[in-house]
Amino acid sequence: MPKPNIWKVLKQRNEELGELARRIEMDPAQLSKIAAGRVTPTVPTAHRIARGLGATVDEVFPAKDEAA
Repeated sequence: MPKPNIWKVLKQRNEELGELARRIEMDPAQLSKIAAGRVTPTVPTAHRIARGLGATVDEVFPAKDEAA
């Protein structure tokens, strides 16, 4: 799985990871691991993160061929 665009979207919105974690009620350490690409989220968690960012799952978690 390609690295998620969580940091990119947060930067565009001038927002911190901790703010997103609070908004979507997720442990900041776990969200950080997902953002770094060290942990693959479940489908429901990916949707929750994308909704919290106001983006689509495809925007936040690009498909393998889209990341190249």
